Amino acid sequence: MNRAKKLGGLGIKDLACFNRALHLRWPWYKWTEPTKPWTSMPLKLSVEEQELFKLCTAITIGNGAKTQFWKDRWLQGEAPMYIAPDCFRLAWRKNITVQQAFIDRKWMRGLRRISTTAAINQFVDLWGRLQQIHLSDSEDTITWRLTADGSYSAASAYDVQFVGSFADNRWEQVWQMKVENKCRVFMWLLLQCKLPTANRIIQRGGTADAICKLCHCREETTLHMVANCSYAKEVWRILAQRASITFVQISTPLSNVKDWWEHLNKATGLDFVHLRQVLTYGTWNIWKERCWRLFENKAILADQLAQVILQDVAAYRHAHANPVV
Repeated sequence: MNRAKKLGGLGIKDLACFNRALHLRWPWYKWTEPTKPWTSMPLKLSVEEQELFKLCTAITIGNGAKTQFWKDRWLQGEAPMYIAPDCFRLAWRKNITVQQAFIDRKWMRGLRRISTTAAINQFVDLWGRLQQIHLSDSEDTITWRLTADGSYSAASAYDVQFVGSFADNRWEQVWQMKVENKCRVFMWLLLQCKLPTANRIIQRGGTADAICKLCHCREETTLHMVANCSYAKEVWRILAQRASITFVQISTPLSNVKDWWEHLNKATGLDFVHLRQVLTYGTWNIWKERCWRLFENKAILADQLAQVILQDVAAYRHAHANPVV
């Protein structure tokens, strides 16, 4: 649920990630508003927050007075502690600024103890990069890499923590459907197989009748209920006939609900918005019929349910039609 809607979640904030994003405001202000009274106080950031801040920012060296020599990413976008980790481990002064480090080569103190070839190679690499650096009289500046104006924003700091996540479905289309909100949430649950069908209840240790309440033939699963059940197939057949929809023939058996939904959306005969409304209200009412049979012990025929579905679609389209001026 904490993932963005486009990634398959509900867009509810992950409080740990959001708290981390808000914490980055303080090191940013310490850089950009040094006259504030609290900037002289030590910041208590976790290692993860420190690394996230370094990832989100870019430092331009001026006089080197604000930038930490070893830990900040100021040298060609990298921190010297990562360029030469063995040298960093041996260095005596790990918290000096760039300005202090360049005075009498203080950054080299402790490096006489280098004893491995790897450390020597790292030292040579770091030395070569430092030869290209020339300090000036201007102050060091920092830029927030994730916004157009280069300024910190909590939203960008939050979003960057989900970089690398991917969507396993075209979820944006689900949330953009022109249907009631309850139907969008229902489709989100259905496509992730999160509905409380009999097989899921049993898998979670509950008690339920495993047989489908619509056809009374097979085990009730999400895919069976909406796609393979004989009752559901009859509903889709009648809907196709009455709404002039032509469904694409299935060449191979579908293995999951997402594939079934993608297949249904390839149908022709209606404009895309109208088609998705029929499909969504069709699926929604099949589920309602299943629940009606389970809890109320009442049932209606497939052609009656198809009529209810088309009435729901017509009612929604009428309620949201553009008024005639």
